[in-house]
Amino acid sequence: MQDEMDTELTCPVCQEIYTKDLREPVLLPGCGHTFCRTCLCSVETSGKVLCPTCRKRHIGSPMSSLPTIYALLSLSEKYKKPLNTEAPCLHHGSPLEFWCRRCQEALCGHCLLAGHLREGHVVEKGSVFVAEKKDEILSSIAHLVNEVEMKKELIIKQMGELIIQIALNTEESQILHDSKTEAENILKDIPNVNCIDSALTSQVLVNSLQMGTQKIPLSRTKMSDSSFCDKCKPCPDMETESHPVRLESCTSVEEDAEDNREGMNTEPHSPLEKEANESFKYQVNETTDKYLGESINMGHVAGEVSERNSLVCSKNENLNQSNLIALRTKAPWPLRCYVVGNDGRTGKLKWENDKLHMYSLSRTQNDAQFMIQLSVVEWLISAESPEVFLDLGSDQHYLGRVYIRLYGHLRRAQHFLALCLGSLGPSYKFSKFHGVAKRGAPGETLAGGKYITSENTISIQGLIPGLEWGGHHISEKRAGLVVGASGGRPTEDAFFHICTKDHIGRKFACVFGEVVSEMQVLRDAVHHMLQSDVQITDVGVILSQGI
Repeated sequence: MQDEMDTELTCPVCQEIYTKDLREPVLLPGCGHTFCRTCLCSVETSGKVLCPTCRKRHIGSPMSSLPTIYALLSLSEKYKKPLNTEAPCLHHGSPLEFWCRRCQEALCGHCLLAGHLREGHVVEKGSVFVAEKKDEILSSIAHLVNEVEMKKELIIKQMGELIIQIALNTEESQILHDSKTEAENILKDIPNVNCIDSALTSQVLVNSLQMGTQKIPLSRTKMSDSSFCDKCKPCPDMETESHPVRLESCTSVEEDAEDNREGMNTEPHSPLEKEANESFKYQVNETTDKYLGESINMGHVAGEVSERNSLVCSKNENLNQSNLIALRTKAPWPLRCYVVGNDGRTGKLKWENDKLHMYSLSRTQNDAQFMIQLSVVEWLISAESPEVFLDLGSDQHYLGRVYIRLYGHLRRAQHFLALCLGSLGPSYKFSKFHGVAKRGAPGETLAGGKYITSENTISIQGLIPGLEWGGHHISEKRAGLVVGASGGRPTEDAFFHICTKDHIGRKFACVFGEVVSEMQVLRDAVHHMLQSDVQITDVGVILSQGI
């Protein structure tokens, strides 16, 4: 019986008896399991906690604000085991009840009388010394915890920046890959350019490709100069594993980028560069003439033009072309980065509108070189005001993208976020809007919320218990508000409406977000609902603003 009582009054994580202040018992409302507040705070991340017992996700009030279970605390104070007493005095066998500050020794009554009542000795009760030490320890722990939290935030920030950089680099690699492919296609089509219009069109396409590639800053991938001789700058495409190519003279990547940005004249700065350029122009013209006359392999021409156009080097430098080709084939290209959940589903990362977008998790196969765990990526989602996006389409026609900012402190907003992210299984991807309420009238709303389950069935069941309804969450009807539409019934908690027309004086029962851009896309969706279905063709969350 005593063992059972000890179990009930002990935190399952740290195995300590519940006590006031340090080990107060608190209850996770989502599953009902009890732990001490200190342990729950230690596993809390961005306002979210996975129950250490059943692994159920708790989203809502922070651990520091959960109410203490005072009945359990009182019971633990009454029935807790007595603390182990100190070992008795080695000389007299009596309890050590005093402390001498001068001698820094624990004393029993006999020790006190024998030699510590003389002048210069400062003796106090052991309980006073213990209380003082406990205060010192608590202060030191508080300082330590504060320092750990500060460093934790710094590490999380640095990891977030690293994730953003990886995602940005992979996006840029795709742009470069697509630009090269398009350039090769344009080059292949040169024999068909026989009129002014087609020539101008080809030139516009080339200019567009050049602008796209010039926007990618090379400074982030700048190589160290230490592995090259003093007379040259590094040319990354020219080095081999055994020996980096050492050029007598080559243009600086940073200088070229600066020239391109400011529209400066990019004529060669030295006679040697001018000579190399003239040689390059002659060889390109010669190659093009050869192609037009003899119809040679254009893949070789494209590779040669791309290779020569990327570097301006000394004509005396002998390059091993086969080594260059072998070197390049070792690196996967273009680079791809995905987020992976605990169940193996993945979601793509993509830079769009100067924001890092994560698309909802799915079973789609991919060939990504970088995989980042969802639990790590979630650090980049704003806790206070997460932003999600919905891509809308009708009859294979893309209507546009809507951005919605959620009220992160609400469980209903976290529920909507989970269905945009797919973090709890299903998502709103391919979900169809099922109607328009009060069409054309004040308070008009676009109604949605049916999602597809893993069993390929339609559901509106809530995925998180205890979603808000009514009370102080009531708000006046205003265009752009995203509101719950379940009537407070958990079996329909996935239902939501997006208001498209104000209705002054009337109110929604639970507002949990608002549209921040592209309201016109929603109005177009309302219009299309007259003739065809409108669905969410893609969905996801914003991880970070541009850097």
